[in-house]
Amino acid sequence: MSETIAPQRPGGPMADHELFDLRVDQASGDEEGVMTAEGEYLPLGPGESFVMVQNEGGGRDPMIRKPDGSEVPFSEWEPVCEKRVQETLTRLESLPELGHDLALVYAVAVKAAPELSKVDVVISDESEHPVLENTGGYAVHGSKTGTGRPEVVMHANKGLEHYEKLLETRTKSVEVCARKMGLQPEAVDAKTLMRFMALHELGHALDDLTRVRDENDHREKREAEIKSLPVPGYNPVALTRALEPGGKLFDWYKQNQPAIAAAGYSSRGQLIEAQEEAYHALDSEDFPDQFAVQVMHEVGVKQT
Repeated sequence: MSETIAPQRPGGPMADHELFDLRVDQASGDEEGVMTAEGEYLPLGPGESFVMVQNEGGGRDPMIRKPDGSEVPFSEWEPVCEKRVQETLTRLESLPELGHDLALVYAVAVKAAPELSKVDVVISDESEHPVLENTGGYAVHGSKTGTGRPEVVMHANKGLEHYEKLLETRTKSVEVCARKMGLQPEAVDAKTLMRFMALHELGHALDDLTRVRDENDHREKREAEIKSLPVPGYNPVALTRALEPGGKLFDWYKQNQPAIAAAGYSSRGQLIEAQEEAYHALDSEDFPDQFAVQVMHEVGVKQT
């Protein structure tokens, strides 16, 4: 390898290091990953960095320097990323009812945002994670997973039946998602909702990887946003549970119903719908929504 190599460009040949696009977190200065000249993205873990190391012939080779100081050639590093994506695709495709659709949107999502190759995907349901009873999944910031990688938990063990139920219980959420996709609410079926929700959670992971990597920044931003909702401190699912008999806010609602109605919320349902609308308008929710819309359109969504 020589000091400079093709392709040529105005002003002379391109230097070795200019063939690679290094992604750096602007807040922390940490290196996030490297885009190769062929358009392939190699994510970097905590403490890992991209370096060009001089070889015996006087040229330079691209390497990944690990936290312990050891260096790994790209030729050995790239399969690690590809293996994680392929293993995820294999697990998704093996699901009896949802496998094809989840594998499809995951593959398109990773192509649209190669950073997602760094995300661990977990298949589960409400028997293992009770919060999944009223949603399609959730994302865990990399600072809380133990691996340093974000994690996305998807409700995918019980087929479309779960999403048929969500069409009935999360009507405002379905309406908001439909509007963002350019659809009428009645055009959103269980399969469309399942795809959108899976992509939304991948969008959260992408947000964590690219915009809010720092744990404290992530927590502070989220807390401030949740406090801005009509009922501060509750996401729509948590508010729904809290307003049910025996819930934390059941007595509060009964005692304050006249004042709540005067504020424009004449029923529990109306209050929950307002919470859902405001929730999807938050920056940390709109970003994954917009990512889901982008991928849904790439996969193929008929707009009205």
